[in-house]
Amino acid sequence: MMTASEPISQGNLRILGSSTASGGRYEKATITGEGRIHGDMSCEQLKVIGTLQMEGNLQAAHMKIVGTAEFDGSVQAGEISVAGTAFVKGNSVIRTAEGGGTLEVAGSLRGETMKLKGELTVRGDCEYERFETKGIFHIGGLLSADIVDVRMYQDCDAEELGGGSITVKRASAMNVFNLFFKPSPHAMFHAGAVEGDEIYLEYTRARLVRGKHVRIGPGCDIERIEYATKLDVHRSSTVKEKLNK
Repeated sequence: MMTASEPISQGNLRILGSSTASGGRYEKATITGEGRIHGDMSCEQLKVIGTLQMEGNLQAAHMKIVGTAEFDGSVQAGEISVAGTAFVKGNSVIRTAEGGGTLEVAGSLRGETMKLKGELTVRGDCEYERFETKGIFHIGGLLSADIVDVRMYQDCDAEELGGGSITVKRASAMNVFNLFFKPSPHAMFHAGAVEGDEIYLEYTRARLVRGKHVRIGPGCDIERIEYATKLDVHRSSTVKEKLNK
């Protein structure tokens, strides 16, 4: 992945209105309006205010999307801020992802810090050191992070969820973000398996939950729990099988 200290380019790319450009190495790439880029591109900074269609792979230290951006290849980025929609068809490495928009990756996604207030969709695996979301997420494979802290606004799902510390809750109605995005009182998290050291789950349906210290909050339906040290289950939740291992 590029860093800010790497020599990148000679010159800037700027698209105003509706235009097409070739890929290459740029210091800054700014699209204001409707832009299309053919070929791979690397840049220190990519800023989209409007619409971008990129036919190639992207390497960028900093990305800001205000509008809609679609990348036909992979994305490697130091950080991305999304206040609109970004769609990536290839596998991606994004060190830090944040914003209040929609990020969709057709392949796998990995990085260090995920702090998204919006919607995240990853059709493959999603791997971060810290995964914090307030909104909606759909992970087609394994979601893994050292720290998972989720506040659901609508139904969320992952094939598997693994981590050190895992917290899954419904979003609180008392939040400034709710002025724009109302949490559903029926939001549920669906997973095949949840495995971690410290686990707290609310409003979760899962086949298997495995951990050291497991706390099951309200509204859960769990088929089987395997725990090492302690298990607490809220009276409104259902657990079919409990096993101390």
